[in-house]
Amino acid sequence: MKPLSTATVSHEGDTALIQGLPTFGFPAKMSTDVGALEAALAVTEHPYDYAHVMGVSGLAFRTRAFRDGC
Repeated sequence: MKPLSTATVSHEGDTALIQGLPTFGFPAKMSTDVGALEAALAVTEHPYDYAHVMGVSGLAFRTRAFRDGC
């Protein structure tokens, strides 16, 4: 992957698009927010993988509790 300094960035109004980002999706990346951050960081000088971002964000340690039918 190209570092951010050489990545192609285009602007459309208030939106900036970084070309060449890796794809991600559900269910491979259960948290799409972290998947998007991992993809954005992949083209920088400091890429971090999904597990690392989940750990430092604290999302890896979140527990969800629910009762079926509620």
